[in-house]
Amino acid sequence: MQQRTRNRLALIAIALLFFCPVAIAILMQSKWWQFEPAHSTNRGALVEPAMPLPGDAIDWSKPVAGHWLVLYLAPSACDARCVEDATALSAIYVAAGRRQSFLAVGLLPTLPGARLEAADFGDTDIFAFGETRGDSALRVLSDAARAAGTGDADLTGKVFLVDPAGRVALAYPAGFKPGDINKDLKRLLKGASE
Repeated sequence: MQQRTRNRLALIAIALLFFCPVAIAILMQSKWWQFEPAHSTNRGALVEPAMPLPGDAIDWSKPVAGHWLVLYLAPSACDARCVEDATALSAIYVAAGRRQSFLAVGLLPTLPGARLEAADFGDTDIFAFGETRGDSALRVLSDAARAAGTGDADLTGKVFLVDPAGRVALAYPAGFKPGDINKDLKRLLKGASE
């Protein structure tokens, strides 16, 4: 009799071991429990919904089509801070290592019609979009910064991650930490290269 009770308890324990996770999963998906993670793992501010950049606003003939683009908004005359930021972004590109083929780093002037030349940024692995055609791209980037909550309307010094389809996905404020961008890119590029 005692053996039979032990066997039943063991059977019930085994059944609970397998059915409890299923019951918890069903409960988590039900309308009674709204489970959301406490925080995300990305370091940049997520732009929701992702905002597409207008195709005619930027010279896409540069080698950015189909790549993740790190887009830095530079002042029309690049000062010491701008050169320092460009050097940090170049280091991020170099740190991408074998995944560099999925990444492009570009600088875009914050004033429509202003021209940037790659020579202004010293010996870096980035390119300058020659100029912003009109202000439609700047409007989209300003809206993206506002949606992500990355500060005021001044775009100078801000960084945006643009996905291969041309949508602004993440935003970083002026005075960004290069390590934050690098960590986000590692996760994104790992998924792109697999």
